[in-house]
Amino acid sequence: MQQGTSAAFSIIVFAFSLLGTSAAFADGTVDVTYGSTFSGSEGLFFVDSNQAGFDSSNVGVLAVGYFDSSFDIPAESKRLVAEGLDDFLANFNLLASTNFDDAASPGYYTNVGTFSEQSVGSRPYLMTLEGIGSFSEASSATAIGLFTDSHFSSLPNGGDPIGMPYDLATTISFDTVLLGWHVSASDFSDGNAYASQQLLNLPRVWGGSSYLTENWLYLDWFGIFYYHEVTKWVHHHHLGWLYIEGSNPDGFWIYLPIFDSWAFTGSSLFPMFWLHSEQNWLFITLNEDQSIVTQSFDANTQVWTAFETP
Repeated sequence: MQQGTSAAFSIIVFAFSLLGTSAAFADGTVDVTYGSTFSGSEGLFFVDSNQAGFDSSNVGVLAVGYFDSSFDIPAESKRLVAEGLDDFLANFNLLASTNFDDAASPGYYTNVGTFSEQSVGSRPYLMTLEGIGSFSEASSATAIGLFTDSHFSSLPNGGDPIGMPYDLATTISFDTVLLGWHVSASDFSDGNAYASQQLLNLPRVWGGSSYLTENWLYLDWFGIFYYHEVTKWVHHHHLGWLYIEGSNPDGFWIYLPIFDSWAFTGSSLFPMFWLHSEQNWLFITLNEDQSIVTQSFDANTQVWTAFETP
């Protein structure tokens, strides 16, 4: 009886150990392949902002992940500047990453990583980070690339006990480039290359600007302006000298010397302002000859009327 009881007990312990192992991997794992691939004589390469391929001497990181569902990826990518990189990365959920130390040739590298099942159905993105050797140093990157493709499969369910294969190294081109740019085959003889873009050293409120000449910039919702790097004052093409207080482009305070007052505006409001001195809304028409026409809103009549500039 004792021998039979012992055997039965051993079977029960073994069964529970199997259940424990299964519970530990209840969500399963995913084995993701990502990075470079070849199609015929052309390949996919990752290069820095100077179009030089990443390798052990030109350090960079390749990462795969997904973003929080509430994060507006196109909008936030468009207006990303250096001081906003940490917040941008906080919305990127890393699945796997690697450097290019073992690249077969500069910019060409394929890696396999494993992650636990998460956010099934989310869209994957590939990210390049220039000037660092590990994703743990991401906030110090000097340039960034962000790419995806409509042919990528969404994040799958995990496998247990064997990880679910998930291949993202399936294309030599991306149909969505959010940060960086495509270097054509004519400029990169080995095939398609995707470059990272340098992050502008501007206040976050001016994210999305492009340089026209030194210190003169253009921002689609704001127009042409001069940015003084030391004082942080800007000279707007129509409104003259301005000073900004705040970092969120969607809403910030701006000092307007032409009205000797602070005003509130934002990327979706401009050129409409809440003028603090008047406690009223102003709309400023910006004419092609650089002149302006100012109107104020009459809350009683619900009509815009001419407003005299002091």
